[in-house]
Amino acid sequence: HIVRVLTTAYADLDDAMEAVNSGEIHRYILKPWDIESLRAELRLAMDLHRRRRHDLDLVQAKRGTMMTLAAHVAHEVSTPLAAIRMLGASMEDHLPVLIAAYEREVLRGADATIPADVLATIEMAPSSIRSVAERASMLMQLLLVNAGEKSADENDYRLFSMRRCVNDALTSYSFVDGERDLVRLDGEDFILWGSDVLMTFVLYNLLKNSLYAIRAARKGKIFIDMVPGSPNNRLLFRDTGKGIPRDLLPRIFEEFFTARGARGATGMGLPFCRRVVNAFAGTIECRSEEGEYTELELRFPIPQGTPAEPLGERG
Repeated sequence: HIVRVLTTAYADLDDAMEAVNSGEIHRYILKPWDIESLRAELRLAMDLHRRRRHDLDLVQAKRGTMMTLAAHVAHEVSTPLAAIRMLGASMEDHLPVLIAAYEREVLRGADATIPADVLATIEMAPSSIRSVAERASMLMQLLLVNAGEKSADENDYRLFSMRRCVNDALTSYSFVDGERDLVRLDGEDFILWGSDVLMTFVLYNLLKNSLYAIRAARKGKIFIDMVPGSPNNRLLFRDTGKGIPRDLLPRIFEEFFTARGARGATGMGLPFCRRVVNAFAGTIECRSEEGEYTELELRFPIPQGTPAEPLGERG
């Protein structure tokens, strides 16, 4: 919110442009001063400062309200989700016995009142119920973390394959009009310590932003590259769409900030991505050139330990 005013006796145009572009200069005032004009400029700068502070206070208040609401929703939903997970686990334990008994009776001549396809769906239902409940529970935990209610629970973390996670995201994302053909996946797989569910949602956000940039520019492709190495494994996510203006680039990870101007844009996508990557002890950085490309580089530490279950298989 700081307002910068530069005054100098050296009126070099290139220097002035560099100062305005790189230093976010509000006014460039030449010497000698006209005192009344200078006072007027300072009054304008002070008014702008007050407006920026006011806008910042509104953003903080908005964030506080949203986080309070998120915490309330998360608390209210967590209890029934836990009950659903317990019911799913109980069904997984006992439903096969009931199905086996039903199948024995059919073999003995009883009427097959349940069609075979329905029976197959019933057999898969407990596992599906538990999986969906676990995903929803993970998102509720994230809401609580964002609201400052708790720290990240690493009990839900495990080792998983980045390639499989990316492939799952590309398979389940709602592409339209041939968008999937714009995505290229390359590089060598690496193992990540964290939550594959949350990582999938990170990839959803990055895909959504890149596809918007491509549509806006009416050109471009998406390149996802996995780069294992030391001391960090890296995921490079690049699109050759419209790029990000230089003056907006430092703000893209701010909550509620959006340069898209699109309906439904909340300014929460990239902050969400940064929180998740940071929770995995990683970092995320963005490079962009307007009209050319945008590239996000996600760095993750090389994990230690042995997977407790097969890599890539979800709960």
